[in-house]
Amino acid sequence: DVELELELPFELGGQRGHRQDRATSLRQAAESKAEDVRRVIELAVAIAFFNALAAEQREELRSEGKALAERLFHVATRRLDRGASTPLEFNTARIRRAEAQRRLIAAQAATRSSLIRLRQLLALPRNAILVVEGALPTSELAGEPAALVARALEGRPDLRSSVLRI
Repeated sequence: DVELELELPFELGGQRGHRQDRATSLRQAAESKAEDVRRVIELAVAIAFFNALAAEQREELRSEGKALAERLFHVATRRLDRGASTPLEFNTARIRRAEAQRRLIAAQAATRSSLIRLRQLLALPRNAILVVEGALPTSELAGEPAALVARALEGRPDLRSSVLRI
């Protein structure tokens, strides 16, 4: 004895079309969600890049400030040795040199930290050499606020995803 059973579902008035529309909507929502994740990661990388770039520029400025403080300290030392200044001026120059050194060390730490963050986001090894080159963007806006909001809403896949899920 062999028994064979065959079922054929019967769909009434547009059920198949609704099911296909729902599946298409869910697929588009998933694609939009993936696109949004990609957008968020790209934004995080861009922010980390510009933070690293700014940190390197701050470090260069702090290095120049330290060199200037060193020169002023040497001038104050020579002036004190010749009797042309007071110990107060010498101590002030010494304090400024120490403060410039502290700021340089803090800037170097910030640069290292921002490069580590950028390496993490790019999935690079900790010891990978990473050179950050470029220019920081200007603070000028690229249009009117209403146009910027409309452009942002148009380019947000997470909003498209939420609309498609309804």
